[in-house]
Amino acid sequence: MAGLTLIELMVVISVVAILLAIATPSFMKTIQRNRVATEVNSLVADLQLARGQAIKEGMPVTVCISNDGASCSTTLKTWQTGWISFSDSNANHVVDSGETILRRQVAFSGTDTFGNGSTSWITYSRDGFLSPLGASGDVTLTLDTSPTNADAKRCLVLSIVGRQKVASC
Repeated sequence: MAGLTLIELMVVISVVAILLAIATPSFMKTIQRNRVATEVNSLVADLQLARGQAIKEGMPVTVCISNDGASCSTTLKTWQTGWISFSDSNANHVVDSGETILRRQVAFSGTDTFGNGSTSWITYSRDGFLSPLGASGDVTLTLDTSPTNADAKRCLVLSIVGRQKVASC
């Protein structure tokens, strides 16, 4: 007789359920870490583009928070709403007539928060140096996950010379 008994089937289902219960939380943390890496890397890539363009064009390039993809926000202080990179010939952190938008980033689809509560724009000068600077000489933007996962939390540290470093916080 080839076949399974009801008891054998119940044992297999129980083993599968136990394995899923163990694996699911670990899998969710992996997904969260990958999402965080993607979010941080998208800003890092746009900052690298901005710095390169500033040096190449010989004029300031600004990356600022933008929720409409066309202008800098004056009220938002968190980067998860999206941002734009643009050639900022007069370094006033406003997209003026004749200034070219280089790249647009749409808002994050999740509920993660990204920022430091005060920095809403970053400008690279024609020599690739950064402004604004914090009290320590660096600007640090923190990506907090939702739901909170301390292992996935990341900090993006920007130095005066334009160097970017992503680290665990």
